[in-house]
Amino acid sequence: MRRGKSAAVSPTISVTATCTPRAAPTSDSGSGLDSQRLASLQNSLTFNVAYVSGQAITGAVDGAIGDAFSNGAIPLTINPNGIVLKFSGEPERDPRVEEAFEALSYAAEGKKPVFN
Repeated sequence: MRRGKSAAVSPTISVTATCTPRAAPTSDSGSGLDSQRLASLQNSLTFNVAYVSGQAITGAVDGAIGDAFSNGAIPLTINPNGIVLKFSGEPERDPRVEEAFEALSYAAEGKKPVFN
């Protein structure tokens, strides 16, 4: 099916706006009291949400700093939340590995190793 050329249509749009001041809410009118209650609720909730959010962020940062400098942990962990790099140095060695290194140091000095 072929379409023929159509004439260009240019619509005309007209908008009229009027601003009228609203009367200040008073406790006498029901809607004004509701608006005041809603504003009070918003103010109290905003403070509480900000406080709880601040505590959560502070706790997370404190925990991350504590984990980063704790001993005996894996130095690098990658998970969906990000990368955790710990500055504690090497993880703790297996006691058997420690005994092996001690035995090697005794052998280098010509002493007999002592095993537990």
